[in-house]
Parts: sequence; structure tokens; C-alpha cells
Amino acid sequence: MIQDWLRKFPSYFQPFDWHHSAVSAPGMAACLTYGLVSHDTVTAAIAAGSAFSVGFGLRRYRERLSMPGAAVLMTMAAVVGSLISGNLILFTIVVAAAAAGCAMLALVDDDSWWVALQATIALLLASHYTADFHGAAMRGGIVLIAGIAQAGLVLLLNRLIPMGHPKPAPNVPIPATRRALMLYGLVAALSVAGALLLAHAVRLDKAYWAPMTALIVLKPKYHLTRQRGFERLFGNVAGCALATLIAVCLPPLAWFDTVLCIVGSAGAYGLIKARYAAFSFSVSFTAVMLLFTAHQSAVIGAEQRIYATVLGGAMSIAVMWLISKTIARDYLL
Repeated sequence: MIQDWLRKFPSYFQPFDWHHSAVSAPGMAACLTYGLVSHDTVTAAIAAGSAFSVGFGLRRYRERLSMPGAAVLMTMAAVVGSLISGNLILFTIVVAAAAAGCAMLALVDDDSWWVALQATIALLLASHYTADFHGAAMRGGIVLIAGIAQAGLVLLLNRLIPMGHPKPAPNVPIPATRRALMLYGLVAALSVAGALLLAHAVRLDKAYWAPMTALIVLKPKYHLTRQRGFERLFGNVAGCALATLIAVCLPPLAWFDTVLCIVGSAGAYGLIKARYAAFSFSVSFTAVMLLFTAHQSAVIGAEQRIYATVLGGAMSIAVMWLISKTIARDYLL
């Protein structure tokens, strides 16, 4: 059985999109190199996080609109999230509404869903950086500049570097009924709000990772949500474990940590169409190493991410199961 698994293991990392990796990773490299040169690692980490998210928009059908659109909406979400996250009730209501809208867009238009997803993630992430208007505006400015710069760089490199395969066709969802839209929006709202409140109740330091996971693993079918949740958990544990091992065993060298973060981001871009566990592995490794480049504890960050992944994934699976067994028996199965 182990031999069979080892034989199949390389297929988990296929297909690998070398073009996407080569085109999108340089933006991350530029942000993190700025941190090395200026020693302003916090600003560099915020910029790199924005660039990392925007870079995934290259494989959208309308990439010229999706990437800048994501950068602008992420900026707005970052500002709003920083301003209102001090009020947990208000923040939960806003996040639940954003998650519901994002989920409904998934049944209407794939590109619009992706832009809304990046904005909702930015909103959740901003909850860790509560600030007044000046602080929120400063952080929003970093997100905007890095996001727009990444979009421009990716589009430029995309013209200069041959793709090697056809541009992806538009992903047109099966037309959804109004009832289906409302039910899926309800599932997303309950999953994200529940994960957020529970993460705060158990005092997770980075509580935003739980509702983020709840939203990302969500699919319109229960069995797909369950599969995606388990794959994300497996990938996150593996990615966090590798980052933690590096943090514990190797001396802290800023340039080496930066290189590993860039390599992780390149892997995530390349694995976007591979098995979700492999993609989650690269994303988690990059996220934890990004904390490390900002002089935060990679060990604590990895531990928190694993806890949040379990909590958020379990919440989405539980809500989807409950709804599918009650009011949505004929849809969410």
C-alpha cells in the first residue's frame, strides 16, 4: 500500500505550470528584496502578500480585468477590515455578508468569484491589523501599490514569455436557480461567521485563518467540500511542518528565508491546477515563511495555521452537512 502511494505521489504535483510560476513569482521576489535592502520587513511582507494573491489571477479568463480589479477591491477590504475589526459583532456581520456574496458569485461567474474571494480574504486578514484611519489607509496603500505593480509586471512578462499552451477557456457555471444562490450564500455566511466566532472564543492568535479556510474549502456539494477540507488540512500540515523544521534546524538568515519564500510562491503558482493538497502545501509553506521574513515566529505561526485549518474546515463541512440534510436535501448533496 505504501509502495502504491509512493508511486502515485509525483502525480499529485502534476500538472506543473512553469509559465505561471516564471511570470508571477518575480513580483514576490521584488517585494521581499525590498525588505532585505530597506530592513522594513513588515511593509515588505504586506506588499508580498498582496502580490502573491494578485499573481494567481493570471489564469483567469479575463486576467487584464481580474488582477487590477482584485488589487483595488483588496485595498478597500484591507482599509475597511482594519477600521471595523475592533467591533467583533459588526465585523462578523460584514464578513458573513461578503462570504455570502462571494459564494453566490461562484455560481454565476468564475472570474467575478475569484476577485470577490481575494477581497474577502483581504478583509479577514485585515482583522489582525486593527488600526485608526491613518494606519488603515497606510496599509491599504501598500496593498494597492503592490497589487497594481504585480498585475502590471505579470501582464508584461506574460507577453514576453511564451505560454506554451492555449489560454484557458472561460469557466461558465451551470445556471443556478435563485434558491440555489440563496442556499449557497447561507452556507457560506454561516460557515465563515461560525469559524470566526469560534476562533475568537478559543483565542487563536491568528483567528482570521479559520474563516478564511472555511470559505476557501467550500464547494456547492457536500462531498466536494469534505474532500477539499481534508486535502487542505493535509497540505497545510505538511507545509507548516516543513517551514517549522527549517525555522528550528537552520540559523535565521534573512536572505535564505527570503529565497525559500520566493521558491514557495513559485511552487504555489505552478501547482494551481494540481491536486489541492499539493497546492495547499506550497501556499502554507509560503505563508509561514512570509511570517518568518517579517521576523515573526514561524513555529507559532505554523501551529496557529494548523489549528485554524482544522477549525475552519470542520465548520464548513459541518454546516454543509447540516444544510444538505435539512432544507437543501435536493441541492447540497
